[in-house]
Amino acid sequence: MNITLWFIIGYFIITAAVCWFSRGKEKNAKEFFVASSQLPWFLLVPLLLSEYLHATATVGTVEKAHDTGIAAFWFFFGTFLGFIVFTFTLVKFYTYIKRISIGEAFAVLFDQKTRLACVIFLFVPTAFNSAAAYLALGSFLSPLLNLPYEGGVWVSAAVITLLALIGLRGIAVMNFLHLFTIFFGFGIAAIAALTMAGGPTSLIASLPSEFMDFGQMGWQSTLSWVITSGTSPLSGIIVVAAIFAARDERTAKIATVSTGIGVLLFGMLPIIIGLSAYALMPDIPSRIALFEMGETFGVTVSSILSLGVTAAVVSTTPAMLLSLGAIATRDFFLLIKPDASDLTQVALTRVVIVVLVITTTLFALTQPTIMGMVVNFMQVRIIVVAVLLISVLWRPIHPFAAFFTILIGSSIALLWVFLDSPFGIEPLWPSLAVGLVTLLVSSYFKKSEKQGSAGWPQVDRTWS
Repeated sequence: MNITLWFIIGYFIITAAVCWFSRGKEKNAKEFFVASSQLPWFLLVPLLLSEYLHATATVGTVEKAHDTGIAAFWFFFGTFLGFIVFTFTLVKFYTYIKRISIGEAFAVLFDQKTRLACVIFLFVPTAFNSAAAYLALGSFLSPLLNLPYEGGVWVSAAVITLLALIGLRGIAVMNFLHLFTIFFGFGIAAIAALTMAGGPTSLIASLPSEFMDFGQMGWQSTLSWVITSGTSPLSGIIVVAAIFAARDERTAKIATVSTGIGVLLFGMLPIIIGLSAYALMPDIPSRIALFEMGETFGVTVSSILSLGVTAAVVSTTPAMLLSLGAIATRDFFLLIKPDASDLTQVALTRVVIVVLVITTTLFALTQPTIMGMVVNFMQVRIIVVAVLLISVLWRPIHPFAAFFTILIGSSIALLWVFLDSPFGIEPLWPSLAVGLVTLLVSSYFKKSEKQGSAGWPQVDRTWS
C-alpha cells in the first residue's frame, strides 16, 4: 500500500480519536450545536478558519492559480476584509442574542416567514458548497486507493460524514490539530514548489505575463469575487455558530481578527504551488494540478502535502454539515414540532447530515471546477447579508420588505448560477440590482415601526 495512504489513514484515526474523546457530554442541544457558548478564542480561531482554509482555499486555489494566475488571491483578500468588517459590525449583535442557528438570529429581527426565506437561501448554497470538500479529497484518495475519481469522492464523503456526527466541541478541538497540519503541509509544499521552479525570479519569468496581473479576470469578476468572499463571514453558518459558541464579545472579536490575518497569511501558499505547477506542467488539467505537483515532490513532501489537504477538507466540512443540520432542525423542524426533545433534535440532525451528503455529492460530481462552484453559490446569499446589515447597522427593515427582497434577490442569483452566468455576468450583479430595487419599493409601502440606528436593541426580547 502507498505510504502516503498510510499517512492519511493514520491521520484520520488520530483526528477521529481526538474529536471523539473531546466531544463533551451531550447534555442538551446547545452543548451539541454550540458547545454551551463556552469556547475560548484559541479554539474559535481554528473553527472559524475551517470555513476558509478548505477545499476552495487549497485544491481549488491551486486549480485557479494554474488556470488564471495570481488573481486567485482576491478570494483571500476579500475574506480578510470581510472578517475585519464583521468584527466591528455583527459580532456584537450575534454575541448579544446568543442563539444556536443563524435562522434564530433572523427571527430576532424579522418574522417567521422572513426567517424561513433567509435560512433557505443560506442553507441551499452552503449545502452545495460543502460538497467541494469531497471533490478535493477525492482527487487525492482516488489514485491512492486505485479507485475511479467518483469512488474516491464517495469514500471522502463517508469519512467526513462520520466526523460531523460527533458535535461542535469535538470538532473545535480537532480543528486545532488541523490548523497546524494545514499551515505546515502547504508551507513545506510551497517551498518545495518554488525551489523546483528555480526560485521567485525564474518562476515569474517562466509564466505568461497575464498570470502576474491581479486584474486578469476583469473588473466585473474581480469585484464580484472580493464582494462575495468579503461578505461571506457576515452570514457564514460556521462563523455564526462559532460566535454563538464564544464565551463573550471580547473573545469573539479576538478570534475574528486573528482569523482574518490567518486567512491572508495562508493565501499565498496554494497560489505559489499553482503557479509553479503551471511553470513545470502547463498542459495538465488544472483540477489535478495539486496532486501532480505532489507526485513530483517525492514521498516525504508528497505525504506532508496530502496531510495538509486532508486537514483542510476535514476541518471545514464536519462543522459546516453540523451547522446545516442545526438549521434544518432548529429553523424548520421545531416550527412543526416545537416541543421536540433535545435527543430528538440531535438524532434528526444526524439523519439530515447523511441525506445532505448523498444529495450534494451527486450534484458536485457534475461540476467542472471546485472554486467556480463555491464562488457562484456564495453569491446567492449576498442579498441576505445586505438586508441583515441594513437592519442591524442603519435602520430596521419591515419584515414584508425583508421577505420579498431576500426571496426575489436570492432567487435571481440562484437561477443565474444554474443558468451558468448568462452573458458572462456574475450572479452577484443581477441579484443586487433586482434585490435592492425590490427593497426600495417594498419599504416605501411597508415602513418598519422600530426606530433607531441599530434596530436590534429595540426588538422584543422574548427570546432572551
